[in-house]
Amino acid sequence: MSDKQCKGCGEKLQSEDKNLKGYVPFEKLLLQDNLICQNCFRLKNYGKIPEETMSKKEYKDVAIASIKEADIVLGIFDAVDIESSMVTEILDLLDEKESIVVLNKIDLLEKNYTMPEISSWFRKKIIENNIFPQSFCFVSSKTNEGINGILHKIKDICGKKQVKVCVLGVSNVGKSSLLNRLIGSNKLTTSKYSGTTKRSIKTTVKYKDIKITFIDTPGIVPEGRMNEMLPKDKAVLLLNSKSVQKNKVRLNEGQYLTFSNLIYIMVENKCELDCYASKNIQFHVTNKQKVDELMTNGFFTLLSKEETDEYYNHKFVIDKISLTRDDALDILGLGYVEANSSVTLSIKHPEEVKVIVREKIKYANKRQDEML
Repeated sequence: MSDKQCKGCGEKLQSEDKNLKGYVPFEKLLLQDNLICQNCFRLKNYGKIPEETMSKKEYKDVAIASIKEADIVLGIFDAVDIESSMVTEILDLLDEKESIVVLNKIDLLEKNYTMPEISSWFRKKIIENNIFPQSFCFVSSKTNEGINGILHKIKDICGKKQVKVCVLGVSNVGKSSLLNRLIGSNKLTTSKYSGTTKRSIKTTVKYKDIKITFIDTPGIVPEGRMNEMLPKDKAVLLLNSKSVQKNKVRLNEGQYLTFSNLIYIMVENKCELDCYASKNIQFHVTNKQKVDELMTNGFFTLLSKEETDEYYNHKFVIDKISLTRDDALDILGLGYVEANSSVTLSIKHPEEVKVIVREKIKYANKRQDEML
């Protein structure tokens, strides 16, 4: 096996077996540098879905080894699926070295949120988890907003001419896209699918008078996301998408609201909900007599009949939840709901999918002021 490494996913390159990881034709392996493997080539050019091959333990082992050689840890979190990205494995590792925490995908948040509101909300969530980083950054790898700020803070914090930065985050948080912005190229394989990066990948860039080596680690696949419940080609149509829709839905007592045929919510009192999800999700209001039939009779087009049958083989549960106008309800990997007044609701969802009540972004700044 060659000592060369795939610049897309980090696998060791080899030319012996097309069916094994890291394959490239012999001639390319012998004569060329900066190669990507066959899997990354197919993913970049044809959207071919990769197979998951690494366990959680393997992911964590690679991350720990990368942290040991780093000066700074850069933790990446997802603005539109925040609870999925705040897993214990990532939070615990941020304590190992000086750290910068980054909230990515801020371009997908509701436009009427102000930066002070977003900042107060995210800082509070991080500190509540007993993480006290040296700095916070708020960025969009899609629009390039805030990218130079990360480089500036790395330089200020470390104070060395050569800096190593370990980059951590769950799968689909946008690590590779963010790093491509930081290094000013498209060297790393970016994908809508979980687990594109398989090993740590080092890339060095010059920023002003210092050299920064970024160590990209595999994304840990978190538990409890809707993404992992669906076929891969359908999972990518959820919150991994490049845009998020907002629907304001008015519901009367006893009415039902569906997110395509994946979950439904029944409200016990008249209310108005702001619902956020991928544009591939259909919101639909119905009643008790029709809801179960609608979920399985082909009315919704996200899943095929066979995929719907497979999805409903999972065990479903119904959780009763009370929300105030300060609260949001996250359905991990699918979307979130914000209440505009107090409401009691029941949500039917797969048992494996987590639903979590959290603070609205809009009220984080207000509550912080009240505590001072």
